[in-house]
Amino acid sequence: MLPATQVVKFSENWKMLRQELTVEKEQLTIQQKAQMKALPALSNSEIEKKKRRNRKRKMNAAAVASAATSADPSSADPTSTETATKKPKVCFAEEVVTTMTIKLVAMAASTDP
Repeated sequence: MLPATQVVKFSENWKMLRQELTVEKEQLTIQQKAQMKALPALSNSEIEKKKRRNRKRKMNAAAVASAATSADPSSADPTSTETATKKPKVCFAEEVVTTMTIKLVAMAASTDP
């Protein structure tokens, strides 16, 4: 470690890089301020309305999901066009877990003697 009294002389490349980074940071700050001005200011009542609307959407989605899981799959007609065209809704987390499980099983099967 250098003593506090010793002055470190940086190369010209470092000085130019520092200057470029400072300019970029200032430009980003200006852009962020412009974006903030472009956004409309929401009142508290508007924010509460959006929160309520989002809560209702989540509750409706949960109700639909629970109704779909509680329905008896054996009673559904597999030949009906309605059920054939609908894709089941799958959460991203479920896809990841399923994919990881498949990969782990495949790895375990390939390493077993």
